[in-house]
Amino acid sequence: MSRAMALEMDDHEHPGGGTRVEFATGAIRNQILTGGLPANVRVHINETAAQLGMSPIPIREALRALASEGLLEAVPQRGYRVRPTSRADLEETYRLRLLLDPLATTLAVKNLTSADLTRLDTTLSAFELATKAGDWQILRRHHRDLHFGLYQASQSGWLLRFISALWENSERYQWLAPRVRGLGPQRTREHERILETCRAGDAESAGWLMREHLTRTRDAAMKLVAPP
Repeated sequence: MSRAMALEMDDHEHPGGGTRVEFATGAIRNQILTGGLPANVRVHINETAAQLGMSPIPIREALRALASEGLLEAVPQRGYRVRPTSRADLEETYRLRLLLDPLATTLAVKNLTSADLTRLDTTLSAFELATKAGDWQILRRHHRDLHFGLYQASQSGWLLRFISALWENSERYQWLAPRVRGLGPQRTREHERILETCRAGDAESAGWLMREHLTRTRDAAMKLVAPP
């Protein structure tokens, strides 16, 4: 049987929703982001497959996907290991996000419909509830939905691709940032201000506020990333 045929047979829908590769990718990503798989730890294909109750085939594909996101790195003859966080990586990731996210926000403002703004308001309310509850898993989902619900209105496929790749890596540092006292409520207020300027049609201010928002997150995370 060819590898492609084997993958097709094994990558059918998972009982939890989505394909097995998608499920495995999400499960392993979550362990990395929450510290269950610390930096430099080797991720064993067979062990991970046993833990998730599936064959090694979707695990192998999931590890490749996570390597492309920058969360894992390939080790010759040894599979994959978790990439360490670093101040240099954090700085580089946010240097690019500080250019691209405000641009996407600025472009989005003129395209936002009343239905878009209503959805963003609903997502922000859910984000605020998750923040107050300290539910990081739910907060993560709403946080991403909030940002990309806005960025998608930029109608720029390339921007979305680049930002998405940077977002996956920056989530490792966003996990650190909420631990800074008072940052959670502050982030909610920052999101509110961004949406207010979008609703007012002030594209320049919306982009500027997004840049400030990301800068604060970067600076808060920087305090908690060990120096090299």
